Amino acid sequence: MKTEEPTNAPVALAPPAPVTNKTEDAEEDTPVVKALKAIDDKYCKIEMEFEHEMEMLRQKHFKEKQAPLLAERSQVLSKTTDVPAEEHQYGTPACKGFWLQAFQNSEAIGEGIEEHDEDVINYLQDVTKADLDEKLPQKGFKLDFVFKENPYFSNSSLWVEFHVDYNTESYKPYLDSDCIEVKSSEITWKAGKNVTVEVVTKKVKGGGAKKAKAKAKAKEEPRASFFRNLFRSLKVGDEAPADFLAMLEGMEEEPDADDMEGIVKFALANMHEIGHSIAEEIIPYAVRFYTGEAGDADSDDDDEDSESEDDDDEDEDDDSEDEPQPKASAKKKGGKAAAPGDGGKKEEECKQQ
Repeated sequence: MKTEEPTNAPVALAPPAPVTNKTEDAEEDTPVVKALKAIDDKYCKIEMEFEHEMEMLRQKHFKEKQAPLLAERSQVLSKTTDVPAEEHQYGTPACKGFWLQAFQNSEAIGEGIEEHDEDVINYLQDVTKADLDEKLPQKGFKLDFVFKENPYFSNSSLWVEFHVDYNTESYKPYLDSDCIEVKSSEITWKAGKNVTVEVVTKKVKGGGAKKAKAKAKAKEEPRASFFRNLFRSLKVGDEAPADFLAMLEGMEEEPDADDMEGIVKFALANMHEIGHSIAEEIIPYAVRFYTGEAGDADSDDDDEDSESEDDDDEDEDDDSEDEPQPKASAKKKGGKAAAPGDGGKKEEECKQQ
């Protein structure tokens, strides 16, 4: 058990801008602008019809042609032929750590995965996506995370829904639709296995014999986790999550209702970005993210190239006795996981005999 206080602040992100009313003090449109907007309304209506037809076509192709291939992918990953017995317990025994590696090679997802999340994700078997409304897929989607029986929680699957403020009457193609609610299943953690908290030991105040006899009190404190960031229920109008409130610390003025509303919207946008990346990038192209062909797995290589260039510049400066030698730039911390193909380790794990 640790004796120091944990740091529970989320990934450092810029605080959201205060909510403002854009209609305040708005000047009335001129007759010409009104005429142009009338034309634009007709244009936007056609654009909306086009987008809807595209969504219907995408849905038809997915169900008939792509979904069976994703099911086949899941079957391949679940095979245990020529796989060591100790790895049969994991979600993808044919390629242990498949989903974890794919997530870590995604810019939107990788930074939110902590070390204590990794073994839990190794029990993930498959991730699927479904539209909340088949006739209006723009209204949101649902993700299902199917897990193999594991020592962390008793759920066989975890789900999360993302609800978007899409309305055919008020939709504007030139404006982004916002996520207004996230619904999630509750995680039934097994005793002592909740990775979203850590046990912190606090000393009991007191002196003399009492202090010597007093036992330290253990308390669970929340900590950053992929499972805390994604699997929570939140909607516009709710109180701001405690972990996101940390972003308001240091403000000169006491946060008001607008600040709190902005925090909730920011949290929803952050969760929706993660969900959207999983739905539109990871699920269809999982193996490409696993190998590093997609995503940002090459970011470390880019840093090394930059560092190499700086070293070359330093060598050139060595020839000059009049100028001081510049320092080579340090390699960035927190880079994405290297592509599994490096060294052949991951490829060997997934090799089908």
